[in-house]
Amino acid sequence: MDTQPDAVVLDHVSTYLENFQDVFCTSICSALQETKFANRMRIAPRRLDELGKSEVAAFQHYVKQRDSKEVVARGKQLAFEGLGHTSIIKVAAAMRKSWLKVPTEPTNTFADFLTITEEYVGSLLEGYIDGCEEEVRHEQQLTQAAYQRTLEHSVEHVDSNSR
Repeated sequence: MDTQPDAVVLDHVSTYLENFQDVFCTSICSALQETKFANRMRIAPRRLDELGKSEVAAFQHYVKQRDSKEVVARGKQLAFEGLGHTSIIKVAAAMRKSWLKVPTEPTNTFADFLTITEEYVGSLLEGYIDGCEEEVRHEQQLTQAAYQRTLEHSVEHVDSNSR
């Protein structure tokens, strides 16, 4: 069973996103503002609206290009920038809920809108998780290196005292 939306549906979603861009921006920016203290220090609260708008633009780009690798890379970038777990979950929820605020035609396209949104959100979260895991591995490497230096220093100190 092919669940890929056809070109007409994608065009329809793209048009709705353009026409109701403000609804999506407001929802996503609100979600980011609600969770501004859940982010790491690298994200200044004044940047949250910019991040929200760029998220809507990235979603619009995805609908047109259908490149999930770009979305995964975006998710990684959000993790590297310091977006917190609560924030990314709220952004994903805001993207889904935004469709409830958009008047849709009685052509049963709502399910298609949600399917495309879920594809995007899934790739975004996959990238975010990968980015968080990379950061943890990096921190572990730094910790291991510091531990090794401390051990070496301790051994040198013990050797010099025993002479």
